[in-house]
Amino acid sequence: MDYIIHFPLLTILITILSALIIPILRNRKSAFIVTLFSFSGVFFLSLIMIFYFNNSSIPYFTYQLGHVSAPWANELRSGMFESIMSATLSLVMLLSILG
Repeated sequence: MDYIIHFPLLTILITILSALIIPILRNRKSAFIVTLFSFSGVFFLSLIMIFYFNNSSIPYFTYQLGHVSAPWANELRSGMFESIMSATLSLVMLLSILG
């Protein structure tokens, strides 16, 4: 479970980094490829989290951002519902750019 707790933050970072890279690219095809890979990566990570929560007894986990607890800092909570919503949203975005 050590590596899977980083997946929610990784999906956020993938989308933010691709949003920063796409306007810099001059070629329309390369921007399309970056978008395709970013949505595919988020979908793949969400599927891994769905399979993880389906096969484990843990209903959810929290990822603490920083060294301070929740009322004063940010925490990401991820469970089966959040994983399904992330996979659904990324699949819809992936299918919409594919046409």
